[in-house]
Amino acid sequence: FLNPLQYITWESESDNDRVAQEIIQAVQGELPAKEPYEKPRETNEEKISRPVPEFDARVLDELREPGGTLRLQDKFYIKRDEDRRMENEVKRLGSTITIRAARQTGKSSLLVRGLDQAQRSGADTILMDMQRVDKDHLVSLDVFLRYLAEYILTKLSYDTEAIDRYWRKSLSPQEKLTILLEDFVFDKIRRNLVVGLDEIDDLLQTSFYSGFFGLLRSWYNRRANDE
Repeated sequence: FLNPLQYITWESESDNDRVAQEIIQAVQGELPAKEPYEKPRETNEEKISRPVPEFDARVLDELREPGGTLRLQDKFYIKRDEDRRMENEVKRLGSTITIRAARQTGKSSLLVRGLDQAQRSGADTILMDMQRVDKDHLVSLDVFLRYLAEYILTKLSYDTEAIDRYWRKSLSPQEKLTILLEDFVFDKIRRNLVVGLDEIDDLLQTSFYSGFFGLLRSWYNRRANDE
């Protein structure tokens, strides 16, 4: 199929000038006709070696098709500049990290790797996937924040009955959760705590999303005078 077509061969950097000139000739329609290309045969049998085991095609049967959140040791995961940025941010105390990108670009895979790094450095980690939150817990900000409080205490193996004591206060839901964390969780915990919220943009479909993201913003600002 290819023999009738003209071609240019490149074997090494020493061919650069010739190839550039032949490309110009081809653009101008002046590339001379050539005999069909035949790859030179290898004359030294010692240069022909067996394929190394890593390239044995049978290894493909052992690989998993990439998709969704990639496992920590998945061979398909490729580190990017964002991985380095995540590693630097996780090392800092009082850091709020947002991972923003299009769908199916590795946000969840990056998140679990950041939490794994935090855990290996000695921190307690919690991961909440919004895809697993029932719609009954998304009817109002008060219901959702109480659910978040119960989720955090459950993951830390703390007594969730303490939530009732704080939720009986005549305060806003944001203040109830904030005081619960300050007076109860932070008083008990002895290590750094890193909380990851996956698919959190699902909250944008609720009527109270501005109240929740405003709460995160207020926590971020309060670090200026309350470490």
